[in-house]
Amino acid sequence: MILRYIKLRSQSHGKGMLMKVFRTILAAVACFLIAVGIFSVLGYQLYFRYAKPEVPAQTTVQQAPEAEPEPEAEPEPEPEAEPTPEPTKEELRAQELLADLSLEQKLYQLCFVTPESLTGVEAATRAGDATREALQTNPVGGLIYDEKNIEDEDQLKDLLLGTQNHLKDGDELPAFLGIGEEGGDVAPVATKLDLTTFAPAAELGASEDLDGAKSMGSIIAMDLSDLGFNVDFAPIADLTDSDSNPVIGNRSFGPDANLSASLVGSFVDGLQSGKVLSAVSHFPGLGSISDVAHVDRTKITRSVEDLKQNELLPFQTAVDKQCGFVIVSHAVLTELDDQRPCSMSPAVMQLLRDDLGYRGIILTDTLSVPAITEHYDSGEAALNAINAGADMLLCPKDLEETIETLQKAVEENKLTEERIDESVTRILTAKLRLGLIE
Repeated sequence: MILRYIKLRSQSHGKGMLMKVFRTILAAVACFLIAVGIFSVLGYQLYFRYAKPEVPAQTTVQQAPEAEPEPEAEPEPEPEAEPTPEPTKEELRAQELLADLSLEQKLYQLCFVTPESLTGVEAATRAGDATREALQTNPVGGLIYDEKNIEDEDQLKDLLLGTQNHLKDGDELPAFLGIGEEGGDVAPVATKLDLTTFAPAAELGASEDLDGAKSMGSIIAMDLSDLGFNVDFAPIADLTDSDSNPVIGNRSFGPDANLSASLVGSFVDGLQSGKVLSAVSHFPGLGSISDVAHVDRTKITRSVEDLKQNELLPFQTAVDKQCGFVIVSHAVLTELDDQRPCSMSPAVMQLLRDDLGYRGIILTDTLSVPAITEHYDSGEAALNAINAGADMLLCPKDLEETIETLQKAVEENKLTEERIDESVTRILTAKLRLGLIE
């Protein structure tokens, strides 16, 4: 019995040990399988996160290569804006003088008139009391004379000096004193005072005499400045000949644009080297019409591009030579403005300022001619011209009406004082450069 018990216990104990070993092995296997599973999952995730899976090769159909697109054209660079030039010492001084002027004084500076329009006499030959009173009441910016004002050399000197002295005595600004001394048939000073005479401009053009044109300008300047003049209404820059425009005729250097440009430049050089300002006419050029647009509203039908290649070339040269004045005609330039004469057209003034780069004084042609008076009264013509961009008004028919209309236009905001100041600054700057103003 005892032996049987011991045998059963031994069997029972061995069997328990076997079970323990078996359970341990099962646990180890389970742990191994769990670990394998965990590492498999982690490895799968890491593989697809950081490794780029290979894409199985696919069968592709061979296609013709696509044409490369043409490169887009590079945009054209925008032209750089021209820097605004620094003001000169004369321009700065002009702005100082401007601040001390009344509106009425500024408006009178815009007017370039005959002495007869101030005094009412038939021919002004003396600067007496009537001239003194007229100038102190109407201190205009400029006075233009002609043959009827000339008797002899001493008389002419006294007339011009007396005129400036009357303005000075009245604490007014000195005036531009001008005359049209072109040479040839238009030479009132040389003719009346037996001074140096010259062949007409057309002859200089025919001989292509650039030195002769400069010499003519220099000698005319010397004669005029000695008498007291400081402005010459010359040269004629129009391209024409006697057949195409008999009114201008041989006063023009001829029909060749490049040659005329050179001759105009030489004349302006000679004239202004002698301290006499050149007033070049008749912008934008009357070569394509048969008159100077004083009687009728003559039309210029040429394109602006044609004008730039022809009629505008002499004016461009005059501008490059810093001529004192450019006189704008009353013709109608249809391509830019078919309603208004050039002298009242903002588009034409812009052509002169922007395209040609002119910084000097823009002067209208004579405003007392039928081409203007039959369409506008004096005040209306003046207001239109100044608003368009003109700086000075040549011979308005009625000076008093002109001043009153401009003054009223400022009060009614039809004309700004800033627009007036622009012009007066140019006028004062020119007078400072001439030495008229100390």
